Amino acid sequence: MSISIDQSSCLCCGACAAICPQAFEISATEGCAVVKAGANPEDPAVANAIAACPAACISLVLDDEK
Repeated sequence: MSISIDQSSCLCCGACAAICPQAFEISATEGCAVVKAGANPEDPAVANAIAACPAACISLVLDDEK
């Protein structure tokens, strides 16, 4: 399982990075949220960030669905 962000829907608000900085960061080049390398999709804070995302653009994806 992995974390996915629909970049075309991301509002770049930073809510996910504020809630779960161990998995999300705001990209200096893109200005929007990106998933950090090695982020743990099973971290409970990831679920909190997904629930709090105002654009609902963060999801968990099964690795065979990529």
